[in-house]
Amino acid sequence: MRVNWSFKWGFVACLIGFTGMPEGTPASTAAMVAATQPSSQAPSPHVSRTVIASVNVNPGGDTRYELSIAACRLRECPFQVRLLRGDTALTSVNMDWVKASGSATKETVDESSGAGDPLRPDADRAAWSTGAEKENVSTVARGVRLTPTLNGLLIDRRAGFDVLKRHHDLFVAVNMKLVLAWSDADGPGPSWSTVALSAARKDGSEDLISFRGFRSPSDADPDRLDIFTYRWDPAQHKLVETRTSDVSAVIAGTYESVSKAREAQNGAACLSPFWVIPTEAFPSLPSGKFVLAAVSSSKELADKKADQVRSCTPQLTISTVSSPYHSPSE
Repeated sequence: MRVNWSFKWGFVACLIGFTGMPEGTPASTAAMVAATQPSSQAPSPHVSRTVIASVNVNPGGDTRYELSIAACRLRECPFQVRLLRGDTALTSVNMDWVKASGSATKETVDESSGAGDPLRPDADRAAWSTGAEKENVSTVARGVRLTPTLNGLLIDRRAGFDVLKRHHDLFVAVNMKLVLAWSDADGPGPSWSTVALSAARKDGSEDLISFRGFRSPSDADPDRLDIFTYRWDPAQHKLVETRTSDVSAVIAGTYESVSKAREAQNGAACLSPFWVIPTEAFPSLPSGKFVLAAVSSSKELADKKADQVRSCTPQLTISTVSSPYHSPSE
């Protein structure tokens, strides 16, 4: 029997292309594991793991977290967190939610990344992007000083194209095992979230500050903005919500109704990232009204934002407040 070899080899080539690996490993920054190639070179198609970040579990220790894109299967490549001692993997976790596709390239962290304060994204860190359009995933990895002797690995991911969604995970090494200590994600609809790190306390440890928002599509209803602060409890080996979060906010006017606040917001492009929320969120403001507010974990950032907004909205009274924030759910 005569075999059609051109068809056979074409079929094999198709299979190889379909099950191929991502294009390779991007160059690293100083805070990351060193890459084998500079960023100006094309990544190697033979590398089976792309290392995105590496963070020591203990300051000065030899055990570390590693975030990487692991070997692909059918062009889907899992984000994987490993606990390493030297070059030996002690344990690993394949992350869910989304998979990577294609090679990873460096990009700038911005307001949509979900990493950093609402008024200042963590732009001094690198984000790594894989996939195109609806398959795009942008990833930021940060070390968090949970106690003077323990770091955690915080991973913020943004996925999508026309509609962007964010997902946040904190991994902590507990008794030499990887524990998913905390996870959060955007809800349905026009939702948004970002995670900031607090200023370090005297012992160097940091809190997580989670900002979660929902922009109401109705002129009759206010937006929803929740803010939660979390701290590591070494006795319980878990992250716990601490208290009502203290924030600084830029207030761009007080209004009798949501529709009046929306009208003012629509009249100035610089107010588009502000939230229409009830005054009850801030104890120092009179109740029963609504404000246009931009919130931050930093008074310095709020003051700077207020100066910027004054220049584009001279008709409005711009002020700042620093106080506990009362989420609508409280």
